[in-house]
Amino acid sequence: MGHFLSKQGFSIELYEKSARLGGKIGTDKAPSGLVEWGPNAVFATEDIQDWLRDLKLNPVPARKKLRRWIWLDGLSPVRKRDIFRRILPRLINKAPPLTSKTTVADFFLPLIGRKTIENLLSPGLQGVYGTSADQLTVLSLWPHLEGTALPFWKVLTKIKGPKAKSVSFRNGMQELVNALAASINGNIHLNYPGPFKLEPNTIIT
Repeated sequence: MGHFLSKQGFSIELYEKSARLGGKIGTDKAPSGLVEWGPNAVFATEDIQDWLRDLKLNPVPARKKLRRWIWLDGLSPVRKRDIFRRILPRLINKAPPLTSKTTVADFFLPLIGRKTIENLLSPGLQGVYGTSADQLTVLSLWPHLEGTALPFWKVLTKIKGPKAKSVSFRNGMQELVNALAASINGNIHLNYPGPFKLEPNTIIT
């Protein structure tokens, strides 16, 4: 919001409780490569592409064949074949009914089990949405599935991914955070200790 208000000519006082901006978005550099704290890509819709150009960022496409690892007391490769063999016999089972309260974890638990949710599905969702399978609802991703009560294999055929391509940045998602911070017209206060109070003459549009 500070970026867009700055573009409209407002002078911004941005208060951040922690020692850095970005929340769950952040990048560390390790000997094995870039390590993302949370989201590792952005869905580059037309609006997002315009926004990135406005920030003077040059995104790079997320490679489909990129080798992915998950940190579980050390680097562990993602073995898709092993997962597929495990869930194949369960695809004919009936999936739980999908309501506004059904989380992604609720839906996939009978299919892949708690361990795979915690070690694979949630880290994957963190990489895009910045939240875990226990906090993200199915209908927030695929609203057209509301009320569906079918075998897993039929529900999965109805799941559609975003049309936009995933992109990231050469120095990781931290590059986006840095660009947004640089666009602020005003002051950024890190490690702010007190509660934030909205003054009576403050206008929110």
